[in-house]
Amino acid sequence: MKTCIKHYISLLLFVIFSNGILHAQEIPVSTESGVYIFLDQMSLQYNFEWKDLIKPVTRKQIKVALEELSKQPNLSSHEKKACIFYYESFVTNQSSNYRYDTLRLNKKRLYTGLHYQEGGSEIHVRPIIGGNLTTNTQGSYLTQAKGVNIWGSIQQKVDYLFSFHDVSLSGKGVPGIPQDLSVPKSINVGDVSLLNNKNYNELSAALSYRLKNGFLSIGQERFSWGYGENAKIVQSNYAPPAPYLKLNYQLFKWLTFNYHHAWLQSNILDSAATYSLQNTTYGGVHQQYHPKNYAQHSFTFTPKSGIDLSIGESIVYTGNFKPGYFIPVMYFKSYDRTSSNQNILAGDNGQIFFGYSIRRLIPHTQLYGQVFIDEIRLTKLLSKENRNQLGYQIGFKNNSLLQNNQLTFGLEYARIKPFVYNNINPVLNYTHHGSFLGDWIGNNADRFLAFVQYNPIPKLYNKVTYQAIRKGGPGTTEQQYLANPQPPFLFDSQFDQSALKIESVYQLLPQAHVQLIYYLGTTNSNNNTASTKYQNLQFSFYFGLY
Repeated sequence: MKTCIKHYISLLLFVIFSNGILHAQEIPVSTESGVYIFLDQMSLQYNFEWKDLIKPVTRKQIKVALEELSKQPNLSSHEKKACIFYYESFVTNQSSNYRYDTLRLNKKRLYTGLHYQEGGSEIHVRPIIGGNLTTNTQGSYLTQAKGVNIWGSIQQKVDYLFSFHDVSLSGKGVPGIPQDLSVPKSINVGDVSLLNNKNYNELSAALSYRLKNGFLSIGQERFSWGYGENAKIVQSNYAPPAPYLKLNYQLFKWLTFNYHHAWLQSNILDSAATYSLQNTTYGGVHQQYHPKNYAQHSFTFTPKSGIDLSIGESIVYTGNFKPGYFIPVMYFKSYDRTSSNQNILAGDNGQIFFGYSIRRLIPHTQLYGQVFIDEIRLTKLLSKENRNQLGYQIGFKNNSLLQNNQLTFGLEYARIKPFVYNNINPVLNYTHHGSFLGDWIGNNADRFLAFVQYNPIPKLYNKVTYQAIRKGGPGTTEQQYLANPQPPFLFDSQFDQSALKIESVYQLLPQAHVQLIYYLGTTNSNNNTASTKYQNLQFSFYFGLY
């Protein structure tokens, strides 16, 4: 009892005294941070503001969530320790000189990076060091990451982030990395002829202007929209990062608006823009890709704490500058119809989507889901003759099985009908660098997922996930637009896949973690005529990503 009181008093004092020295920035926090796992688990049982529809969330959003969580009267000793631990990474001690800032954790002094403040401006510099050693069915390979993470604010009004790290992979196991795993995709900037070596550049950048109830930001980042473990069908972080313009504004306590515009890579060359370089080196012609852009906006209604209902719209477009898609409150579908004169060959590719998250209406439980409508006609909703191209996902999480709430389990199902994400114009496919903006499994597929997560001590998370996937063929443009009736779900079967993933993550420091992953998967292709087994064992360490 004395220990619990001691931890509770320490937590309150920590939050009270650090409020005066904390300037929370409106800059994104990498989803690699264990604070996401912690807050997600806490949101199942405690009433505090945790808005995670759109990730990554900002340092300010995480700071507010941790402060509100710290005021909950029933936090266990275990939870208070974790709350203090994560909160420390969002506190900067004000000083007039540069220095190496330190934290007191377990009576040890741990260096966290270089920090400097003068007046109302500040800068923080932290090295990025990390990598992993992985063994798969073809051999082993080493991943090395090194770079720098810089963030801060200017006169407490403008926030900035520059996070860059170079990632290199080398070893016999590199060709054995499966392309169907749900790992975020990156662009190989190394020599593509070297099968056992790859090189990636991961760059996140942001320049944000603080508004009274939100922020306006430009930069480059991976984004996701929706809830769930492995099935964000609207927008996931699967595709490579893209430059963006973003507006987030809370109009009322119960209503939040988000707008997001991104510049994408179509991967399709524009032959009309090709011209001679007046030499023969590398072919002697300048090549240019068709322009491709993406705009999205959504409203989130919060009628009651823990209940978030969202509706939104997105558009993938090409061609010259189109001002309508830069107006955050524009109805994109209507603008597309009028600007293209209702000509399907001149129009763009629009979508409508919905999402919901209901936390604690059932104690210790979150119910969530998404609906993504690529094309639908309500008058023939149930007709096989209609091209109803939509996907949906439903799921739930609960952490009430053990008395101490340290065990979380959940179930999830996603189903994406044929031809979702595709368009008559391949430039307008719902992709970036050839990777889906939505669910990584693409269309004509479904997935069942179950998981159990256990954290026996603060900062340690153990998770076992099982998923089963069925995948059909992509079909043709003629089938998508002209077939009557439409091809059935899972037509042209490609493969069935089952996989078991065992993961253990320990947050060494607020800015560093170690991770151990074991993956075992079996893929049965072409109606079970061929079977492939895949194993992967990986140990990782990262410092400075967040």
